[in-house]
Amino acid sequence: TASGIRKKVLVLHNQMSSNVYPWQDLRSKVPGLEIVAPVRNHTLSEADSTQKGNFTGWTETIVNFLKEHDDIVIAALPNVHWCDGEVIDLVEIGKLCRQKDIVLVVDATQSIGAMPFSVEDVQ
Repeated sequence: TASGIRKKVLVLHNQMSSNVYPWQDLRSKVPGLEIVAPVRNHTLSEADSTQKGNFTGWTETIVNFLKEHDDIVIAALPNVHWCDGEVIDLVEIGKLCRQKDIVLVVDATQSIGAMPFSVEDVQ
């Protein structure tokens, strides 16, 4: 950024409120803090709605967003999206976050007891 200060927190569009409310609260205490939420592309082909059409998964959406934005300081992400259950590859995203010096905060409340999770692999 022009000022060199990154003040954006990445959450997902339609993210579970348990991973939105804390950042909204922090925003009220940190002047200039913004919350950004990319929307994934999931339009179906008009010619044949049985095909995948133009579908972009959450992992690809997040990776592309992080690559395109240099002002993200925190990526607050689940390992599954609570609306559709899509698994998000936090190992891949964690690597990119480390490369870009972004703090990765994982909200695993929707899945921690139902699927394997390795802090060592993600961090």
